[in-house]
Amino acid sequence: MYRSILLTLDGSPFAERALPYARMIAEASQARVILLRVVSPTEGGTDAASADQTQHVRDAEAYLSEVSTRLGSVPVDRKVAIGIPGEIIVGEISQETVDLIVMSTHGRSGLGRWVYGSVADEVMRRSTVPVLLVPAECQPTTHKDRAPRILIPLDGSELSEEALDPALELAKVLGAELRLLRVVEPYPAAYAYADPSAYIMIDPTPELEAARAYLDQIAERLRAKGAVVEVKEEFGFAVTTITDTARAQAVDFIAMSTHGSSGLRRLIMGSVATGVVQRAAVPILIVRPAAVRETAHDSAGESGG
Repeated sequence: MYRSILLTLDGSPFAERALPYARMIAEASQARVILLRVVSPTEGGTDAASADQTQHVRDAEAYLSEVSTRLGSVPVDRKVAIGIPGEIIVGEISQETVDLIVMSTHGRSGLGRWVYGSVADEVMRRSTVPVLLVPAECQPTTHKDRAPRILIPLDGSELSEEALDPALELAKVLGAELRLLRVVEPYPAAYAYADPSAYIMIDPTPELEAARAYLDQIAERLRAKGAVVEVKEEFGFAVTTITDTARAQAVDFIAMSTHGSSGLRRLIMGSVATGVVQRAAVPILIVRPAAVRETAHDSAGESGG
């Protein structure tokens, strides 16, 4: 059960697209919402005591006060901080008992674009809790004739399965059904590095049968925990198949882990998760596996960070 949800806002209508989802989850779980507005030093100059910056902080406080009225009876804490957005948001996770971060992927802040490629990327690289990313085109919907649906793409790895428990938690809160998906991809030919379209097309039946057996095992584990689960295996390319399946099955959320690397390699979301975030029209619950977090922590320690 969620107790505290961190909702990050930058003052833009785009960022406010995340507001209805934070409210929905908070009401269903009786959680409090922490509204966070980060004022960049560039918005008020480098002098934190300057009159301009003081006014920016006051404006941010007034903005959060107004936004809090749109959360109805949900308990709300309001925080305004001065600094670099990604660092401030991550710091809140350690300062507060945060169970979930909710943020838009298309906000704008200051002179730059407050998007998944910058602030959200920073948050997901360092977050120890799930992050619900809300694309700007999302519109919350309620279903009178059915329960909400959460699609969980799995690739057969333990890393991908780390999205299962957070997805199950969200499903319990919202009374949602789970849809498991395993995509069997074509094999790249030896010369695919020179021609991205070069893939060996083979009969995928054995792989699809193995995928179904794998999904059935996962589904049984989830059903034993009280979840309503359906499974589907598909042959195709991961990103397009995941997003096409999400549309075809009219799912309300996608939940998946990221295989982002760390250390000297670029610490970003895995390529499949990145593609889904860029293409999806529903919120994506991103989970960073513990093994990835630990590797990032060790690498930071080795580099003196």
